[in-house]
Amino acid sequence: AEGMNQHLRFRERQALPYFEKAVAIDPGFASAYAKLAVIHGNLGRTDLREKYGQMALQHAGRMTPRERLY
Repeated sequence: AEGMNQHLRFRERQALPYFEKAVAIDPGFASAYAKLAVIHGNLGRTDLREKYGQMALQHAGRMTPRERLY
C-alpha cells in the first residue's frame, strides 16, 4: 500500500523498495511486478521495465481480470 501511495505521488524512487520487498515476500505477486515495470519505465530504465513486465505476465494467472486489463 505504501508503494502505491508513493507511486501515485510521483515518488517513483521511494516506491521501488516497497514493491521490491513485496515480490521478495511473494515471488508470484504479479501486480507488484507490473508496478515495478511501470516505475522503471517512468525512470527510463527500459531493460528493467521489460524484465518486470515479463515477470508480471508469467504470473498473470494470479491477477484479477481488472488487473490483467491494466
